[in-house]
Amino acid sequence: MRRFALLGCAAGFVSSFANTAPAEETISLVGAWQRCDPVNGCSKFAFFPNGRVIEQYRVGGRTVTAYGRYHIRGTALKIGWHRFAPAEICAAGADTSAGAETKCTSSSQDDVKGPFYFEGPNMLIWSAAGMAPLPFVRIEL
Repeated sequence: MRRFALLGCAAGFVSSFANTAPAEETISLVGAWQRCDPVNGCSKFAFFPNGRVIEQYRVGGRTVTAYGRYHIRGTALKIGWHRFAPAEICAAGADTSAGAETKCTSSSQDDVKGPFYFEGPNMLIWSAAGMAPLPFVRIEL
């Protein structure tokens, strides 16, 4: 008799879970993302919960780290950059202390804004103004 009572309780417990709606998966921008193309190579983004973003990309054979802030307004993602290290990339052998004309390139980039959406939890598509949609893949660091 006791077994039947326990079995009845277990069956009721299981059926109560079976009738609940499945939880929706929340997809988050927070994390590390990467985008690669054959011309410029790969760039990596790290989005933090506090609204900060860091990007690493290559310019003239050197890795540049950009620091900024991001904002999400509905389906639009905006990134405002405020610091780049190094600030400029000079050609090999360029003597910056001499007054001679050197071939240096600024490592900065413009702020970017555009709509974005997720294709599953590990793929982000971002469309910036005047550019083809940029696919980003979530990566583990």
